[in-house]
Amino acid sequence: MISLLTLLVSALMTLTTAQEPVQSVELTLQTRGVHKSIRVTPKQTLIDVNGKHHQQATKPARWKSILAALKPVELAQMASLPADVSRSSVDAALMAHVSVTTASQTYESVTYDHPSAPKALAPLVKAIIGSAPTASQTQFRR
Repeated sequence: MISLLTLLVSALMTLTTAQEPVQSVELTLQTRGVHKSIRVTPKQTLIDVNGKHHQQATKPARWKSILAALKPVELAQMASLPADVSRSSVDAALMAHVSVTTASQTYESVTYDHPSAPKALAPLVKAIIGSAPTASQTQFRR
């Protein structure tokens, strides 16, 4: 009886701590006069560079790579990751942040100097940039 109760409690804890499916991820870079973003959903990738929009279908392999890069990230902890903001505070670097949207919530990272993402987010940022068309990727790597 006790082992059955332990098994049920363990199963409930797993269900309540499991992350919801991700609906979109977004990387935003900005400073005075510059705004760039890449928003990726399972179906489409939207790129905005200073108001010029580009859209393309998201390849399933790209979405899988984004989810794989996101897997080790604790969504609830994104806002408290240590980050360097010394250069963006004086416009020497773009301010960047990442957001992850699920069905019930949007999780925001800390703002950091681009391209120096917090260590836990670096693979995710690389995967998001990799989902943009090759011609656009260079605009997000600087």
